[in-house]
Parts: sequence; C-alpha cells; structure tokens
Amino acid sequence: MNCDCSRLSYGAQLLAPLECKTILGPFDRGFALTDVLFDLYNHPNGADSKACGFVWNALPNKWSRLLFGGTVDDRGRQYHLESGVLCPKDSLLTICTCSFVSEPTAYLSARVMGCYCEETRRLIDIRGSLPELVVKVDWKDALPEETLHPIDPTGGARRKPRLVHRDLLGTAYEAIAPGNLLVAGADREVSLQPGSAVALRVERASWRWRCEGMRQRSGRGPSGTNLLVARRSPDGLLVHWIMYREYALEGPK
Repeated sequence: MNCDCSRLSYGAQLLAPLECKTILGPFDRGFALTDVLFDLYNHPNGADSKACGFVWNALPNKWSRLLFGGTVDDRGRQYHLESGVLCPKDSLLTICTCSFVSEPTAYLSARVMGCYCEETRRLIDIRGSLPELVVKVDWKDALPEETLHPIDPTGGARRKPRLVHRDLLGTAYEAIAPGNLLVAGADREVSLQPGSAVALRVERASWRWRCEGMRQRSGRGPSGTNLLVARRSPDGLLVHWIMYREYALEGPK
C-alpha cells in the first residue's frame, strides 16, 4: 500500500505473557494498518523460546475483532498487508499475548505501522481557499436539463440566446442549519428550499448566504467564478456549492 509519509504512524510495545496493551489509537479518522512485526524480547527457554501475539481492533464499549496473530519464535513474525486493514475512526489497535502452560513464555516486542486515511477536504472556506481548476465539463453533464436551463441557468430572459461554455472551477459541500436558506448573488437573492437548486450570477467570485436565525455569511470561489449553482439536500441540512467560469463561444446572432 502506498502511503504518504506525512500520514505514517508507528507504535511499539513490550508485553509480558498474558498482557494486553493499546499500541495505537484512538484514531481521529480512518487508519489503514499495513505492517506488524513481532520479536522475542528475552529467551527463557534458550533457542527453543517462543511467545505469541495477537492484533485486535476495538471500538471501546461497542465491539472488538481479532485481526491476526499466532506463535512467535526466535525468527520473529511479520505481517505485510498490501491493501491494508481499515480501522475505523475512534477505534484502537491492541496487542495481546498468551502464556504457554508446558514451558516458559518469552516477553514479546511488538511494532506496528500504518497510515491515516485522507481526510475529506473542506473545499469551501470563507477565507477563500479553494482548489484550482479541476476539470472542464459540459453543462448538461453537470446538472439535469430539467433543473436549470442550459442557455441561461439563472432564468433571465434573453431575446437572442448566446452559446456559452462553462468551466467547473470548484465544488464544495457545507453543513447548514434547518429552516429558510437565503442565497444572494450579484443581482438577486433567492430562497433555497430543501431538495431544490438555483443558479446565480456572482461578481468578484463571491456570494452571501444566511440560514434562518443566523447571521449573514459569505462564500468565495476561485478567481474567475461568475456563475454559482447552489443545491440543497432533501433534508435541508447540506448545501452543495458548484462554481463555474462562464464565457461566450460566439456573439449573439
């Protein structure tokens, strides 16, 4: 599994027989376990010494699962997981050992390594940090024809429609409060109901919005944004901002 080094995490523990210790966690986001190494720490039975180690993933007070493990001799034991084992957010990685009845049991040295999963990027930011141009799309691929008109998505009357192209500059999801949502562009303010969508012309890549009972906030898209599409989820608790740069392919006929 290829991991970004900035997200790698490493843990080590020394365990006595019949001992359990948390080696990593709780995780603040998803974690992919990629490598485990077991070695004997001492040799109470000489060259025949051995121990055992087991890796558990647990979410406290909810569930636990045994991932793998077994007997460890003087050669050690390694697990290299090409695809990784996903450990959910808030869960722990724990190492447990056993004790052999018929012979001495060695202490176990355990080391694990893995990487944190990529966080969902919060693309909308009132400070204006949004990604650069990500892809060019055709308007009909971006929104259903029945939702917004392909020539003039804002609904303004044009006697002589012009052919336009729209570059997708950025897209973002933002959690909002229930109730009435007002979104204001360059020339109008509209109420966005749950499950609906609207397109607004914007100036200087910015717009304003306000949920019922909350103060007005502002959003800003990448440089060049002059068309904003806002979609609200059916439950009304999420708004999807879609930012475009629109330009004419030819003059009016």
